[in-house]
Amino acid sequence: MSLEIIILADAEEELSEAHDHYDQQHPGLGSEFRRAVEETLVRLAEGTSVPMAVPGVDDSAIRRVFVKRFPYAVVFMAHDEACWVLAFAHHHRRPRYWRDRTK
Repeated sequence: MSLEIIILADAEEELSEAHDHYDQQHPGLGSEFRRAVEETLVRLAEGTSVPMAVPGVDDSAIRRVFVKRFPYAVVFMAHDEACWVLAFAHHHRRPRYWRDRTK
């Protein structure tokens, strides 16, 4: 059984911005980034990834999984049979900026 993945609008916007940024750096790199994120989401849905706690966050329902090859993590909140993606967060930018999205 796989979990439903629900991506918040703010997170979807972050994903698009990161895609565009990588494509500006090198044509095609944005598509590689998006594929890596999609693979991460599939692993998350299938339960084959190893979610980790988010440093500085006390809520155990909020976890993260790392995107291979890129300095990003998928930050999500598990609830029932779904994972709500709160952010596609860069490892070195604005820690925990997405906290207000948990409401």
